Amino acid sequence: MQHRPVLVSEPLRRSRTVWLCFWAAFGILAGWLAWAAVMVNIDFDDGYATIANSQHFLGISSGLFWERGPGMAWLLLPAEWLAHALALHPLDVHLHHATMALLIGFYLVATWWILQREFGARVPTLLAFLAALLTPVFFSYAPFISPDIFPGVLVLLLLRLASDLIDQGGRRRWWLLVAIGALLALIKQVYALVWCAVLLSQLIVALALPRAERAGAHRAAALASAALASGAITFLVYSVLLTDSFPDSSFWERPFKVPEIVGQMYEIDGGAAVVFYPWIYLRNLSAYGIMALLALPAGLLLSWRHGSAFQRSAVVSLVFLLACMQLISFKEVRYLALLAPLLAVVIVPAFVIVWEQRPRARWLVLALVLLDVARNLPEAARLRDPFYRDAMTGFLAELPSAKDLGSRLFVDRPLSFIAPDRTAFYADRYHRITHLGPQLRVLYGFSPEQWRQLGNAGELDQTQLRAGDYLLMSTNVAVRSKPFLPGNLESIHSSPIQGLLIAETIELRREGNWYVVAGAASGVPRMLLRAPGTQQSPAVGYRFEVARVASLSGYDAPPEQLSVLGLRFLHLCQKDQCQAFALR
Repeated sequence: MQHRPVLVSEPLRRSRTVWLCFWAAFGILAGWLAWAAVMVNIDFDDGYATIANSQHFLGISSGLFWERGPGMAWLLLPAEWLAHALALHPLDVHLHHATMALLIGFYLVATWWILQREFGARVPTLLAFLAALLTPVFFSYAPFISPDIFPGVLVLLLLRLASDLIDQGGRRRWWLLVAIGALLALIKQVYALVWCAVLLSQLIVALALPRAERAGAHRAAALASAALASGAITFLVYSVLLTDSFPDSSFWERPFKVPEIVGQMYEIDGGAAVVFYPWIYLRNLSAYGIMALLALPAGLLLSWRHGSAFQRSAVVSLVFLLACMQLISFKEVRYLALLAPLLAVVIVPAFVIVWEQRPRARWLVLALVLLDVARNLPEAARLRDPFYRDAMTGFLAELPSAKDLGSRLFVDRPLSFIAPDRTAFYADRYHRITHLGPQLRVLYGFSPEQWRQLGNAGELDQTQLRAGDYLLMSTNVAVRSKPFLPGNLESIHSSPIQGLLIAETIELRREGNWYVVAGAASGVPRMLLRAPGTQQSPAVGYRFEVARVASLSGYDAPPEQLSVLGLRFLHLCQKDQCQAFALR
């Protein structure tokens, strides 16, 4: 049963010039991805958790970040093995980013291959590819470990294979469907929805056909069995992997614990529906490509009315997954990047209509698509900023490795690193912000004796520390919260101050109503802790009021000189600047 693609004459048109243009565009993107892999040495919270899980699977470390699917960690195993063999810095992510660049390269080539197979290698196909895939959200996340971009081609492959299985059958296709469907759900549990979209789309497409043209029941059963096999593999893998994470849960309960616990994470703030802006996708529509979205209404109509079974299934899948993403309370702009390849399939007919039936408008459309792609240049070029090279490693430069740490490391809240870019996606809680918390212990390999977790630094008193101990202090976790404001730094309403400090004896000398730090290192900020039995919060500064020191130390008559065990800042960061203080 064959269905001719819309507005394409047989055989499919293949232009050598279009192929050359594609490879030229791909070469530019590949060069940018390679440059980004060299330049960027920072990642996001889930990126560091993924690397930590790779270490777990390699036997380098123990413990699993159960909230992250194992799929991306498995894909990064070669990079992590090589990084460990070369004894790279625990936070060096260059090899991981190089691996992601290869995956993104596959994503681009495979998406183009499927598009040109369906529509031919011609200008409208290339325009749809550029408009849907080369968007602000792509350039914002492609240089990092992202579970939201690369899997988009797996969605498209799953849909393509499902349509081919219904149309032609084939055991090889069946096994590929099982493997790709399982991999998607193992990258992110929510990607199990993709199988739902595929099955629903095939059902609706079949019902729209005359009864005589519908595939046989045995092929529909084969597709359903592939979905069940994928689901069974996914369920078994999660149940086995989560044994240590949820030892009190039964084998059959463990896979359901992840969405259950993640769904409760924001209950203290009123729930995910309150924390995450519900209209974030609409407010950031331009992040998904202006020309692609302008072509979407016509593309949906043309693909459904005149398209092949594959094009129709793409329409249903796109609409279904968009609806699901909107209904899910957890929302970030990057979550819809998964749908870019589907979007490209759907909008090709709209570009075909303009290019082949509206000759006077074709060059205008070409110019607008190229301008839409060109507006990403600032987003692509931002990686030149030193922040992306050494914000994380520079902050922790003075922190010894696990084997060199002869003392203890006290840690309170996760660290926050805010990119210096002027703009950010509106109301996107975590865009442009890197957090690092428990992943640090795993990546550095700190033992339980070395790692001391605090609720906050205010819990410490002078008796808990000894000289040489370190403290990672953070007064707040930076996120975007209501009322949301435009811009990057402006929309972050918490004002985090964080630092890396070392415990040492501090000599204080009284000068009038102040204590000043004696010695050559007086230009370095210190933190003074409370004495046992007092309820004061720590004091931070270059000098300290006598009355404040007296209340911290419990003195009724403060002496002229005072020796206390306190903390010296090695690195101090505020929302928009950081400062390092060399060891002396």
